[in-house]
Amino acid sequence: DKIVQAVATITDMSSQIATSAEEQSQVADEMDQRITNIASVADRTTRAAQETVTATGAIREQMGRLRALVADLKTG
Repeated sequence: DKIVQAVATITDMSSQIATSAEEQSQVADEMDQRITNIASVADRTTRAAQETVTATGAIREQMGRLRALVADLKTG
């Protein structure tokens, strides 16, 4: 009787371990997906920042040209 109970306990523990391992695997998969999403957002943010820098440089150049035109109008 004790052997049967011990085997049943071991079987139950093995089942619990298997269930826990599956849950941990699912959590690890979810974390991997979230990390991938974070990396994607970081990449898009970096590209947007680079585009902002480029646009700022273009605006700066246009402002310089505009200042020169205004200066020519004032002196012309």
